[in-house]
Amino acid sequence: MSANPTISIVTVVMNNVGEIEDVLRNLINFLCDEVELVVVDGRSTDGTLEILAKYRSHFAAFVSEPDNGIYDAMNKAIELCSGRFVLHICNGDRILHLPLAELRLLSDDVACASYPVSLSDGRLFKPSNGLKLHYRNTLHHQGTFYSRQCLWPYNLKYPTFADYDLNIRLKKTGLKIVMGTTTVAFHDQGGFSSTNGGADELRAIVRSHGGLFWLLIARVYSIFFRARRRVKRTLGTS
Repeated sequence: MSANPTISIVTVVMNNVGEIEDVLRNLINFLCDEVELVVVDGRSTDGTLEILAKYRSHFAAFVSEPDNGIYDAMNKAIELCSGRFVLHICNGDRILHLPLAELRLLSDDVACASYPVSLSDGRLFKPSNGLKLHYRNTLHHQGTFYSRQCLWPYNLKYPTFADYDLNIRLKKTGLKIVMGTTTVAFHDQGGFSSTNGGADELRAIVRSHGGLFWLLIARVYSIFFRARRRVKRTLGTS
């Protein structure tokens, strides 16, 4: 393992004995001198710890202790990372490709590099850094390589969408956000943020950063999106 790897993969877990081994097996395939794995467990009690012990030799760092939610665990993990960029891969996620050559060439003023992510419903999430980011999250967490010198920590005020809050903060600073074209990960939409609702939280983030104007835009977009989805279902299209 290099003293200064290019990527630190962060995996946080709590009581997920049914999936964690598949996640780890996938990640281990990508570990090398330029890629390290940091694991934080929330003091699991369902057998997860026993599985983690089997793979402990592959971890650059490991902690198992109670936390205050997934983003608190991620904040702990980031403090243990030594890579230039941080990538979050957790339950239900899989890495498909690591763009090491591209990341090596990025200048130090790049806050993050975001790439497409394959979703479990068959869609391809393509990131963007335009005006839409002010009212919806257009940078997928599992496809975004954040500079370790980023605007951490995640704000625990937002237990479900703190990544979106971070993305808006990055955009507002004017730091460089680079878009990639290669699909880097698979994301199971049955994961944490997908099953925890959070519409009120999303609106709170939009209003916090953009005021009533962007909150109104977000509401209009939400109405339009739901209407378009109903029409597609009625017509039997995807």
